[in-house]
Amino acid sequence: MHLPKSAAITPEICRKFEKEAGCNEKDTPVSAKEKLLNCKSGEFNSAVEEVYRFHHEKYRSTPFAMRSDDFGATGVLKTSFVWVNTNNPDASQIKNIRASAIEVLSSAYSDNAKAMARMFAKWGSEGTGILVNPYYGKEIQMEMSGDIVSGPAFSLAYLAPLEKSDYSVWQVSRGIAAVPEGALDYTKRFTTDNVMFNLAVQLGVAEQYPATGLGNRGGWFPKPVQFKPTFGRGIETETFEKTSRMLDSAMTKIKKGTRLYAELVCEEGKNLYDWIVLQMSSVEWAGFTQPKTRVGSDWIRTKRVMGFADRKLDGVCFSKNKPNSEMEKYNSEHKDYLLVIEVSTLVDFEKHWKISDYGNAGAIVFIAQDIFNPVQSHVGGLLRMLNIPTMAFDKGKDYEQIERLQALGKDAKLKAVVDESWSVGGLVKV
Repeated sequence: MHLPKSAAITPEICRKFEKEAGCNEKDTPVSAKEKLLNCKSGEFNSAVEEVYRFHHEKYRSTPFAMRSDDFGATGVLKTSFVWVNTNNPDASQIKNIRASAIEVLSSAYSDNAKAMARMFAKWGSEGTGILVNPYYGKEIQMEMSGDIVSGPAFSLAYLAPLEKSDYSVWQVSRGIAAVPEGALDYTKRFTTDNVMFNLAVQLGVAEQYPATGLGNRGGWFPKPVQFKPTFGRGIETETFEKTSRMLDSAMTKIKKGTRLYAELVCEEGKNLYDWIVLQMSSVEWAGFTQPKTRVGSDWIRTKRVMGFADRKLDGVCFSKNKPNSEMEKYNSEHKDYLLVIEVSTLVDFEKHWKISDYGNAGAIVFIAQDIFNPVQSHVGGLLRMLNIPTMAFDKGKDYEQIERLQALGKDAKLKAVVDESWSVGGLVKV
């Protein structure tokens, strides 16, 4: 596990730049971006030029990512990718880097970013800094659409346990390097030994399978995941154990009461425990406590869940794909209610809903046409941090459960139990 040589523009420099540009709390991402683009800050421009010189010297034509120094894979602040063309003049490339940095900074003026800053003491308290990492991945062109897609061979997002009885979360994704064209999304999840694995193949095939025997909750290390030969090497027990030890050593640097969050990638052809660290930080994140209540067979229930909860809900709010004009007011006046949203996909939720529309919900139920596991997206990172458990129902399959959901009155008193480790969640009237 190693840290790549990277550059950064510090929060201090970014704060001065934003101040010189006249940015303030009333700005939106659009207005902040316009102010920043028109500001001629010498110190910020010098930092951008230094980023260009550093990257050009170390990595030449390798693309790089400019990302904020926030934590938690929430997607609240933007990441901007810079594709380097060594045939372009230096001035043109510096201009592109500056514009990408401003995209990241201006995203801190969104409603969600402002809400996060109010809710979490460390989030954005020192201003937004910019991390500049070389991009690790491989590009391929999709046969059907002609789109260019790219990604690392493997990626791992890791969230350490808050205490010994708590769960660690391993979100392992297989990249695209050896994936057949036109393949389908595919996700699996399993739990053992207080380790929760979320396994995804971003462009996988339906025939993939996880290793067998992983339902055993005894005291042994699992064989984490073994993909079919099409995907080459899997993640073996040795890899899991070595990676665990490396992450445990990083835990010694983390402040008590916070979690270690890490994003790691591995390039094709490298040892799978030779992880490259993209980011690693201490995060404020609620613990994952298993509920004591069992979900009964007569409950409104689903296996598509994220999070942990055993809580009472007061009232139900139903909504369509986009929040109406009254949603923010309802959310501000209610707490621990059930929010039921009909969406086409979870991407629509990420696109249209603000934290101020749902942040006080005690649980969220998605009724979706295109179900995929929310843990594999920025939606999952954000909802985890907000400690809002979710359940999802497939519009095309879960007819009976959805009918029961829709029959709930707006004043219904409910109990919600969600247990991601057993992939079960349910609702019952109390």
